[in-house]
Amino acid sequence: MSTATSSLGAVSQDQNAKLAFRKSLQSVIERIQSARNIERVLQEVSPELLQLFNADRLTYYSVGDDKVSIVSRLKTGLHSFKDLKLPIGEHSIAGYVALSKQVVNIKDAYDDDELRRYSAKLRFLREVDRRTGYRSVQMLAAPVLLPPGNDLMGVIQLINNKSSLPFGPLAVDGLQEVCKSVGVAVALGSRRIGDGARGPILKSKYEGLVVDAVMTAEQYEQLNQAARNGNVDLEDLLVGEHKVALPAIGAALSKFFGVPYEAFRGDRVKPMDLIKNLPREYVVGNGWVPFDEDKEGVKILALDPERVNASRVPQNVLGKSKISYFVTTRKEFIQTVDLFYGATQGVEDIGDLLANAEESEDELVDVSDVSAAGDNEVVKLVNKIIYDAYQQGSSDIHIESYPGKSKTEIRLRKDGSLVPYLEIPATYRPAMVARIKIMCDLDISERRKPQ
Repeated sequence: MSTATSSLGAVSQDQNAKLAFRKSLQSVIERIQSARNIERVLQEVSPELLQLFNADRLTYYSVGDDKVSIVSRLKTGLHSFKDLKLPIGEHSIAGYVALSKQVVNIKDAYDDDELRRYSAKLRFLREVDRRTGYRSVQMLAAPVLLPPGNDLMGVIQLINNKSSLPFGPLAVDGLQEVCKSVGVAVALGSRRIGDGARGPILKSKYEGLVVDAVMTAEQYEQLNQAARNGNVDLEDLLVGEHKVALPAIGAALSKFFGVPYEAFRGDRVKPMDLIKNLPREYVVGNGWVPFDEDKEGVKILALDPERVNASRVPQNVLGKSKISYFVTTRKEFIQTVDLFYGATQGVEDIGDLLANAEESEDELVDVSDVSAAGDNEVVKLVNKIIYDAYQQGSSDIHIESYPGKSKTEIRLRKDGSLVPYLEIPATYRPAMVARIKIMCDLDISERRKPQ
């Protein structure tokens, strides 16, 4: 009797575990199916998927523009990425999944006999493990197919079951459901972009320029490559080299994000009640600003409406529940900020600011002066650093102080690498720290404990 009871209890626990798995899986699938930007939402739900499948790593590969490779964006910084490109073929497990459009569940990626059961030519790409020191063992990978024709969109790959066991049938079925939901979400998203019929799938925010015949796909790819190689903003090249009008860029952004494009208007009334608690530095750094309010709610202008909406920050900061989003170009966003806050406030020549700083190099700048004087040189200097970092597309600002009279070094992180930007006289170090604390609403008198 006790044995039977124990068996029933084990069965019940197994059923409860399956129900919990299905419930969590459905929650993730609902988020995927409601998203417009699939790659971004997959990055956001990756921690949940890893926990759900008890996996160590998750990689999403999308089909490359050349249609003969799959590409994964590996995060190297806060806002910087590096592409990992694999040919569609039997030289890697993910490449084979893309080629065969079949699920692959590997117990040991280094077991050539196991790989040959899928294909005599299948190989595991060991070079990545050799470079990183990471040991891949279990691998579960499934294709992402676009209905109704099952065109290949990409591959989702799970690496290493934390229990050191092969991925089970529940995980296999679950990953297939995730892949199916991604394909369905993209299909539905492409219909939203079109006029009821299936429209084009936009992989990047400016690709609508090709759809609208503003430029050819070849021209777009050349400019995109030039922007990556030169570490410059693609919008600058579109406007500068290809002479694309801002409304055309705005239309492309509207297609990608699924919200209306809002052009710059020089006669717009400054919304004092909405921006009174939003410093210019915050607005520029976070890429959103409220510009109007009516019976429909607050209207927000954003460079990336999807990210801002997902953060829920505007609702918390403004104390408003009804918010609608509008997208604009980077140039028009800065024009709007200048209109509301004054043209490039606090952005002077960095050489002039440092010259003023070096004149007082033997004098300690009083911390209290920073909070008292809005036009203080330190205030202008910090504004300039933030402004330049934003203009250069940096993800981080590193302020590195050294003992004694050694200068404080400032470096910017761009594309995952720290690049020297500026050196500040040591006498300005306390005032700069105080200014940043003030901007962050921290206690400037607390110098020992982290805040």
